[in-house]
Amino acid sequence: MKIKYFIPAVIVLMLLASAVPVVHNNQPAVSNSSSLITVTGTHWYSPESDKLVSPGMNNVPLFVNFTSVKTVDNLNVTLNLKYFKDSPFSCSYINGPDKMVKNNVSYKIFQAGEPGLIYQFVNISPVAGTGYYEEALVYNYTINGTFYSGNTTFIIPLLGNVRLSVLTSYFGEASEHINGTPGMKNIPLTVILENLGNMPVSNITVMYKPSNPLTGYKQYENISALNSFGVVNLTFIASIKNVNDSFYRQNLTLYYNGACHNTSFMVPVTGYSNISLVSYYSNPPVIYQNEKFIKMTFVLENSGNSFKKDLNVSLYSKYFKVVSPDYYHLKYFEPGVINVTFYVNAMNITGYHKVYLSIDSMNYTINERIHSSGYNDLKISSGTVKLLSNTKKQLMTFYLNNTGNKTFRDVEIHLLTPSVISIHVSSSNPLSALDVNNVTFSEIRPGQSIKVTFIVDTSPAVANGTYPSQILVTWHFNNTQELFTKTYNFNAKISPTISQKVVKTFTDPLYIIIIVLIVIVLILIGIVAARSRKGKKESKSENKKE
Repeated sequence: MKIKYFIPAVIVLMLLASAVPVVHNNQPAVSNSSSLITVTGTHWYSPESDKLVSPGMNNVPLFVNFTSVKTVDNLNVTLNLKYFKDSPFSCSYINGPDKMVKNNVSYKIFQAGEPGLIYQFVNISPVAGTGYYEEALVYNYTINGTFYSGNTTFIIPLLGNVRLSVLTSYFGEASEHINGTPGMKNIPLTVILENLGNMPVSNITVMYKPSNPLTGYKQYENISALNSFGVVNLTFIASIKNVNDSFYRQNLTLYYNGACHNTSFMVPVTGYSNISLVSYYSNPPVIYQNEKFIKMTFVLENSGNSFKKDLNVSLYSKYFKVVSPDYYHLKYFEPGVINVTFYVNAMNITGYHKVYLSIDSMNYTINERIHSSGYNDLKISSGTVKLLSNTKKQLMTFYLNNTGNKTFRDVEIHLLTPSVISIHVSSSNPLSALDVNNVTFSEIRPGQSIKVTFIVDTSPAVANGTYPSQILVTWHFNNTQELFTKTYNFNAKISPTISQKVVKTFTDPLYIIIIVLIVIVLILIGIVAARSRKGKKESKSENKKE
């Protein structure tokens, strides 16, 4: 069975990471974890090579590293590239059309953990897709005289690709271009062929037969090798019919890696180039103060009928910082329209400001407006925030006023306080604690004022005093995804309750001393008064006796 992942290699690595013990060419080589013999790596060309292979290649050496969990005797190992019937790999036919040459390795004694290596010359189907393929390593061995056999599967990467296309074409030769004119006979036509794949290709045959409005005979060019992202100039001979000035499609047939491929290209007949800026737009369309990663796109047009060679485009502004490359070099700009994009950050200013675009010797000036972020238009206020310590369900009230001329959208107000002040959470709905410090309004229209109230609790262990706190407000405008913010700083004053004041009064050492002194004075006064009354009684008794 073939395992083939038509997804980017990075995702494949993530999917296989948990099951892959080793690395091959920075790609995984996986073996059945239950097998005694396990594969530890695969390489193309040589035991430590990181080269890639592509569909259609023949006689490519494949090296497979393996090891054993236990020490075994009389180990024989071979590769079975037909274990799964839809495998794109096969052993090379080098001894006749009906004989596949299979390599095998044998070990009299194979120690546990000992590195083993087997190689096999392999042919790859030209119609195979790139990806990862599961193949089998077949083995047999003896332990204590008992014969065992089995197989273990592993992954072979087929990640190389060759993609030949025409970079550009023109009449004339590399040293001298000419304008093809209707009616010209037997003029050179140069085609620049490029390999956009990730690996080289060899033994390429290119066939060109001119098609209308060009005429000529069938011609062949042979290319011994073309590296990845390499280019090669091919020159053919063609004649031009009497046609209108325009671009005309031509075709090339390419033979390589055992398969036939077709590609097309355009040729100009009597051309000229005319480069101009036809439009400009930004994303977002409305730009605000301090906005980041604004996409400025300039639409350039070549209204001629021939390519423009070595076109330079650059962007500059004192009021927008270019965070992408500020310069483009276009080797060839064929007739038509292209988009040139720069990413910029807006400065903390408002109003119309100039952006300068240079296209070779031509300069364009764009007046771009930077809008106010609304920071100064949003007024946030509150009275003196007074709270009582160790008290629940107290109110903190704030006022937001839009003094500008734009509507604030998706307004969110967040209360940020020290831990001694917390948002009140109802015991009947404890999950409300997840977002209880966030109040949301869909909009605040110009001139509108809103009142925002938070219900808070104060800690019983809080010390009386002033605690710095904040209100964070975020919003959007209709025509931008940019998130704007404003922070309002205030102080929350926490005071004791009346009962706390009374308790504190009667627990304060100074007040205790004063109370004790008062009690002592009252007692002394009582004693004196009692003695005074007793003296008066004794005096009255004596008077009665007399």
